[in-house]
Amino acid sequence: MKSDRKRQKAMALMAEQGVKNLTQLRASGFTAAQLRGGGFTAAQLRGIGFTAAQLRGAGFTAAQLRGDGFTAAELRGA
Repeated sequence: MKSDRKRQKAMALMAEQGVKNLTQLRASGFTAAQLRGGGFTAAQLRGIGFTAAQLRGAGFTAAQLRGDGFTAAELRGA
Protein backbone atom coordinates (compact mmCIF):
# COMPACT_ATOMS: atom_id res chain seq x y z
CA MET A 1 0.00 0.00 0.00
CA LYS A 2 1.30 3.48 -0.90
CA SER A 3 0.78 4.97 2.57
CA ASP A 4 2.69 2.05 4.12
CA ARG A 5 5.67 2.81 1.86
CA LYS A 6 5.46 6.49 2.76
CA ARG A 7 5.33 5.65 6.45
CA GLN A 8 8.31 3.31 6.14
CA LYS A 9 10.25 6.01 4.31
CA ALA A 10 9.33 8.58 6.96
CA MET A 11 10.30 6.23 9.77
CA ALA A 12 13.65 5.49 8.07
CA LEU A 13 14.30 9.21 7.72
CA MET A 14 13.39 9.73 11.38
CA ALA A 15 15.88 7.04 12.43
CA GLU A 16 18.54 8.49 10.15
CA GLN A 17 18.06 11.93 11.69
CA GLY A 18 18.08 10.58 15.24
CA VAL A 19 14.40 11.40 15.75
CA LYS A 20 12.73 8.90 18.05
CA ASN A 21 9.06 9.83 17.73
CA LEU A 22 6.40 11.97 16.09
CA THR A 23 6.41 14.44 18.96
CA GLN A 24 9.97 15.34 18.09
CA LEU A 25 9.01 15.85 14.45
CA ARG A 26 6.23 18.21 15.44
CA ALA A 27 8.51 20.06 17.84
CA SER A 28 11.04 20.50 15.05
CA GLY A 29 8.43 22.27 12.94
CA PHE A 30 6.84 19.64 10.73
CA THR A 31 3.25 20.52 9.86
CA ALA A 32 0.27 18.20 9.89
CA ALA A 33 0.27 18.28 6.08
CA GLN A 34 3.91 17.24 5.92
CA LEU A 35 3.38 14.42 8.39
CA ARG A 36 0.26 13.29 6.55
CA GLY A 37 2.34 13.24 3.37
CA GLY A 38 4.76 11.00 5.23
CA GLY A 39 2.01 8.46 5.73
CA PHE A 40 0.98 9.21 9.28
CA THR A 41 -2.69 8.86 10.17
CA ALA A 42 -5.09 11.37 11.66
CA ALA A 43 -5.17 9.29 14.85
CA GLN A 44 -1.39 9.43 15.16
CA LEU A 45 -1.33 13.17 14.54
CA ARG A 46 -4.17 13.74 16.98
CA GLY A 47 -2.12 11.83 19.53
CA ILE A 48 0.63 14.44 19.35
CA GLY A 49 -1.75 17.34 19.76
CA PHE A 50 -2.92 18.44 16.33
CA THR A 51 -6.48 19.78 16.40
CA ALA A 52 -9.34 18.80 14.12
CA ALA A 53 -8.99 22.16 12.35
CA GLN A 54 -5.28 21.58 11.72
CA LEU A 55 -5.94 18.08 10.41
CA ARG A 56 -8.76 19.30 8.15
CA GLY A 57 -6.32 21.90 6.82
CA ALA A 58 -3.86 19.08 6.13
CA GLY A 59 -6.42 17.36 3.91
CA PHE A 60 -8.08 14.80 6.15
CA THR A 61 -11.83 14.51 5.61
CA ALA A 62 -14.40 14.98 8.35
CA ALA A 63 -15.27 11.29 7.98
CA GLN A 64 -11.66 10.28 8.55
CA LEU A 65 -11.45 12.46 11.63
CA ARG A 66 -14.74 11.17 12.99
CA GLY A 67 -13.46 7.63 12.47
CA ASP A 68 -10.34 8.52 14.42
CA GLY A 69 -12.26 9.66 17.46
CA PHE A 70 -12.95 13.37 17.02
CA THR A 71 -16.35 14.39 18.33
CA ALA A 72 -19.00 16.20 16.33
CA ALA A 73 -18.34 19.30 18.45
CA GLU A 74 -14.64 19.23 17.59
CA LEU A 75 -15.43 18.80 13.90
CA ARG A 76 -17.88 21.71 13.86
CA GLY A 77 -15.01 24.06 14.58
CA ALA A 78 -12.82 22.51 11.93
